[in-house]
Amino acid sequence: MSGSSNPLIAQKEDSTRSYSGVGLVESVTGLHDAISSGSWIESGLGVLGVGMEVASVVIDPIGTIASYGVGFLIEHVRPLQEALNWVAGDPDQIEAFAKTWDNVSQKIGETITEHQRAVDSDTGEWLGSTADAYKARAADTSNLLAAAAKAAESGASAVRMAAGIVAAVRQTVRDLVAQTVGRLAAWAAEEVFSVGVATPLVAAQAATYVAKTLKTISSLFRKLSSTFAKLKPLLAKLKDVFSDIRKALPGKGKAHETPRSTARKSTDTATHPTSTETRPTSTDTHPTSTDTHPTSTKPTETHDTPTHSDDGTHPSSHSPSTEGKPETTQRAKNDKGVTDQAKKDNPKDTQTPKQVTDCGDPVDAATGEFLLPATDVELPGVLALVLARRHRSSYRFGRWFGPSWSATLDMRVVVEQSGVTFVGEDGILLAYPHTAPDMPVRPLNHGLRWTMSRTDSGEYRVHDPDREITWHFAPDPVLGGVDELLGNLAITAITDRHHNRIRFHYNADGAPIEVSHSGGYRIRVDTADGRVIGLAVLDAAGVATMVREFAYESGELTALTNGVGATTHFTYDSDHRMLSWTDSNGNTLLNTYDESGRVIVQRGNSDIVNAEFDYFTFPDGTGSRTLYTDSLGNTTTFQFDTDLRLRVQIDPTGARTLTDYDADRRPVRVVAPDGAITTYTYTADGDLAVITRPDGRQLTLEYQAHNRPSSVTEADGTVEHREWDAEGNLTATIDAAGVRTEFTHHPTGAVATITESTGAHTVIDVDAAGLPIRVTDPHGALTAIDRDHFGRPVTVTDALGATTTYTWSAEGKLLRRTDPDGHSEVWVWDGEANLTVHADRNNGITRYHYGPFDLLTQRTDPDGATTTYDWDTERHLIAVTNPLGQTWHYAYDPAGQLAAETDYTGATTNYTHDLAGRVETVTPATGVTRHHTYDILGRLTAITADTGDWIRYTHDPVGRVLTAQTPSHTLTFTHTTTGNLASQQLDDQPPMVYQHDPHGRRTHRTTPSGALTTWDYDPTGRVTDLTADGNNIHFTHDQLGRTTGWRIGNISIDRTLTPVGHLTHQQVTAHPANRTVRHDEFTWRPDGYPTTHTVTHENRTTRTEYNLDPIGRVTTLTRNGIPTEQYTYDPLSNITAAYTPPTLIHSPRPHRSGTTANTATTY
Repeated sequence: MSGSSNPLIAQKEDSTRSYSGVGLVESVTGLHDAISSGSWIESGLGVLGVGMEVASVVIDPIGTIASYGVGFLIEHVRPLQEALNWVAGDPDQIEAFAKTWDNVSQKIGETITEHQRAVDSDTGEWLGSTADAYKARAADTSNLLAAAAKAAESGASAVRMAAGIVAAVRQTVRDLVAQTVGRLAAWAAEEVFSVGVATPLVAAQAATYVAKTLKTISSLFRKLSSTFAKLKPLLAKLKDVFSDIRKALPGKGKAHETPRSTARKSTDTATHPTSTETRPTSTDTHPTSTDTHPTSTKPTETHDTPTHSDDGTHPSSHSPSTEGKPETTQRAKNDKGVTDQAKKDNPKDTQTPKQVTDCGDPVDAATGEFLLPATDVELPGVLALVLARRHRSSYRFGRWFGPSWSATLDMRVVVEQSGVTFVGEDGILLAYPHTAPDMPVRPLNHGLRWTMSRTDSGEYRVHDPDREITWHFAPDPVLGGVDELLGNLAITAITDRHHNRIRFHYNADGAPIEVSHSGGYRIRVDTADGRVIGLAVLDAAGVATMVREFAYESGELTALTNGVGATTHFTYDSDHRMLSWTDSNGNTLLNTYDESGRVIVQRGNSDIVNAEFDYFTFPDGTGSRTLYTDSLGNTTTFQFDTDLRLRVQIDPTGARTLTDYDADRRPVRVVAPDGAITTYTYTADGDLAVITRPDGRQLTLEYQAHNRPSSVTEADGTVEHREWDAEGNLTATIDAAGVRTEFTHHPTGAVATITESTGAHTVIDVDAAGLPIRVTDPHGALTAIDRDHFGRPVTVTDALGATTTYTWSAEGKLLRRTDPDGHSEVWVWDGEANLTVHADRNNGITRYHYGPFDLLTQRTDPDGATTTYDWDTERHLIAVTNPLGQTWHYAYDPAGQLAAETDYTGATTNYTHDLAGRVETVTPATGVTRHHTYDILGRLTAITADTGDWIRYTHDPVGRVLTAQTPSHTLTFTHTTTGNLASQQLDDQPPMVYQHDPHGRRTHRTTPSGALTTWDYDPTGRVTDLTADGNNIHFTHDQLGRTTGWRIGNISIDRTLTPVGHLTHQQVTAHPANRTVRHDEFTWRPDGYPTTHTVTHENRTTRTEYNLDPIGRVTTLTRNGIPTEQYTYDPLSNITAAYTPPTLIHSPRPHRSGTTANTATTY
């Protein structure tokens, strides 16, 4: 027992103390325990020591005192103690058994609570007969668990009574032996004192006493045997109770006989993930039917037990063997030695992608590795379902996509004699020591704080405290323990703190067959020959949408076809390093490696992204330097320490940035190229605590828990607060003015309600993934959202019942949006997600063309006007040619910053930059240079022209402008604590003053002349009234918040809008007579341009018609059927001619050109 690692099994605690051998003290202390241990115990057990010792103290003080010494030796000299334990049992060990039963009872009680919480959480909105059946079954399970807890409590009582009996026997035997030895010593002393006279008497007394002692001990053992004989039937009955409970509980496998057992047993979870059978378990119970449950229509299982196709073989029916599982065995063999690799603590194996400094397309600047990240599937939710891959040219532990690819599906834990290794989705290898169950340990590697723990069932868990997700790796029952025997456990689940979960399902060969999500998502995984060959997203009916297809040669991933049929090809060298990729548009990148496996040359088609790399190691072993030279010959220098952290970066202009880090690779000090120093300090949990700015001011954060800031103190001393619940959800924000906004959350962690300081209350209903499906605003207006099996909205119905529909590609690109009025907008994309065609609501077509590396080269508008674009080999835009053939040019400095631009007229403006990359000078075509200066925080403080003109700025500690000053004027600003503008004043004139309500909304404005304007709002922030100099305007709105009318005194204006927001009618009414003063009516082209406007007064009507060209420009204006104006345009939409019929010309009117002809004007 002492070596057990089961957390429920109590360990033996030594009850002996320095006074344990003093029988009188222990007997008096143990008397209460003996009396309360049970009346059924044979009389005389447990109290013998008291009577014997009281008598011995009175009759024979010398012998009693001597016996104390012998008793002390028995308890504290180990050979004597072991002999006593052998004779009468070890009560401390038995007490440990009793505590174990206590632990079991307590743990079952906790399981009941968690079980009930899960049932309540997941069945709150589940209706139907299956729901009722499930809830009844769940209640029955709770009752069974409660019975098990009571039985465990009874076991603890029984064992503890046995412990009391054994303790009494042990104590008595010990004291009898001690008393006997004590008396013998006393009689020996008596003989010495009597000089042998008392020898015959002493011998007789000794013989009689020894015989009496043996008889007493024999009687004790008889009574002990009788007591246990009475206890035995009770224990047998208790065992039967446990057996009955085990049989009645769901998911029954071979149960543990007693809590002492630590052998791991697999439960029968042979349920295919597409089954609709309900298989709840005691640790993660969720409804799984096809009734109206809001979360899922498929079964879910515990995350520590992967699911699989049922092959009829119970995993517990035979001992684990690797025979018959060659694929699983080979995969495990491929991982041999991974722990040794991880223990090398090579930083490249422990860096997250965010910690890597890359350049080129991309290359890890520190190691020279070629990197190619890819996301195959991303389905939204509080816990997004993301399947990703990443090629790293030196990585060799790839599994399902080839040796040099890491992937989400590749994640696993490898258990070897030398330790445990976590193989992450980004190629991360973390080494951990072996650990006892429920004893989290940090990796042996430095740089990451991810902890690993394991459970009694053999599951390993790795937790990322920053992202707050946990990866689970459990033995797969279908493999019959082979994966556990081989020490190679594949990813079985990903969970977050809200118990959202992603499950990974496998077949009998250990190959992935499906990935499911608690939100209802399902991804089918197709495999062949040890490789993933396809991924498809399944809808509720099981219909598949293929999103990825993979092809291989010699085990290398050589082709990838996405959801729209576009294929990218890859080639490799003999060491699995990627030599090239070529996408569906013919774009190609080629890599050349040196003898150390580092990229030294990259070549792209049309010389785009060409690059060269040079690597140097510092002679003193403190780090390395990499020179990256781009396609234009500009060189950037990177210097790294031995942990591959970027310490120095020097751009092609010589600007140098220095960074210091802590042991966890977090920046602690950054020196910018202009010398500005920013420092960072962190809490013990790794949270950012203090930012000290270059000006010495600080921004500080305090935390309620990790990742949960409770207050943020800005540089000006203002404080914002945050409140969080026990689940880590944000429950309130309080700004610097005390304005409070409150939030509640669904069990998934998604926001459920938002209550603003005004009392406005918004309710958000979500699906099982946590995505909004119904939003009820504070006015009760409901917006309903229907989503597809990718989680994308397919219909949105607003509060007025108007529905907008959306159509998406398998790659997640919007293809069509149909508005409530029936008109649609269409998008067409190529295989690399470039927009090629856009059709607006009027079917106006805009076309896009692309060159190498998907750079836009041409755009043709609906009227045929074409704009072209040119790029340099570093993908900087260098020229734009408009439809008239005029070109605007751009030039850049070696760091890629804009250095000059020449407009369509040929006028050139030049720019220079300081070391920090900020614009330092601007010289337009006039030749007058403007100089820009900045403070240590990078805020613009002055612009000074060569002419002597200037403007200067000052700022408050948080960066808001306080003054703007020219040689002749000063403009001054003040702000509220939350940053709202409070006043602005020009020179010594009266200020413009603003007031705000407690919620931050502007309520008053007083101009320098004293004119007052006020605003009133409803709880949602809509303006209901505006009063200017005592004149009130009252506004009304529809359920969508659109302005539908206003009233000024006795005049009201009422408006009618289409579902897409176009104004169709507007009426002016005079009150109180309700007389219509004017009525306006509009019609619109589908793309939002007006086509007619009819104005009706009391005695006349005027109808104006607008004829439009394809891009909405007015070509002819007709009033009451008579053309009145005509216009023509150049491709830039400049008016080139305007025509007005002579009969409509009553007087000359000015024109933009020098022509004054009445009938036509040409521009």
